[in-house]
Amino acid sequence: MWLEAWAQPILTVLGIITLVTAWLAWWERRRTINLQVARRARRVQRVLDEWLKHPALIVAATLTSGDQTTKLAEWVKHVIQGEDEVQTLLEQMLDTAGGASRDVQRDTQMAYSQFLHASDLINNWGRKHFTPATSHAEQADAAKAHMANVRDAVARIVPKDLL
Repeated sequence: MWLEAWAQPILTVLGIITLVTAWLAWWERRRTINLQVARRARRVQRVLDEWLKHPALIVAATLTSGDQTTKLAEWVKHVIQGEDEVQTLLEQMLDTAGGASRDVQRDTQMAYSQFLHASDLINNWGRKHFTPATSHAEQADAAKAHMANVRDAVARIVPKDLL
């Protein structure tokens, strides 16, 4: 008899405990996924920072047309060498971000999209049939702008304590 009187409240309490435990497990899993994406984002951020601060790119802004093209070609060659690594990291971020928060998912998708635009510009750099009305410097500036957008997107993913 006493068991019947206490059964309903005990089951209610156990149900609430189960619900809270499940929610906490989901929250911890989501936090873990956010951190996995953030670690990769931090590596991408380091590479992009290096690309955007490359001496050839900085010096190219002060040179005349012929010398500028030579320096920009040096920068493009440097970027192409590390491009596959960054693309792989961004693809891993996209794969992992499915269980992450909406902000992380959005920023990951935006970073990947901007990287693809920058990659197209870098891989077609100097080809007249690709962008006939733009100079080498304009193509490099456009690629640099897309890379800066990627860097900004991954910077939003990386928590401040991972910096």
